[in-house]
Amino acid sequence: MVTYHLKHMGLLKKSTKLLKLDVEVQQEFTARELLLHLLECSDQINDKENRTTDIYKNYLILVNGFYLSELGGFDTLLKDRDSVVILSPIIGG
Repeated sequence: MVTYHLKHMGLLKKSTKLLKLDVEVQQEFTARELLLHLLECSDQINDKENRTTDIYKNYLILVNGFYLSELGGFDTLLKDRDSVVILSPIIGG
């Protein structure tokens, strides 16, 4: 069993009503697989056939304090007990 520690920040925290969540899966996931798993478990998105990681393209995602783009992007292999933070985009003027 592999556990990932997930934190939602910003507007995403408000829409999911969750700040912290431990996700347990049978095997190690890539970042893409974890995000797709989260979408599969989500009631926030109605279009189940078109769920892709594109929904996260404007979000900042950190793994153990490092930006996902600095690691290996969505293909980054996550390890047991990794901390994943998803920051929703900030819009202002």
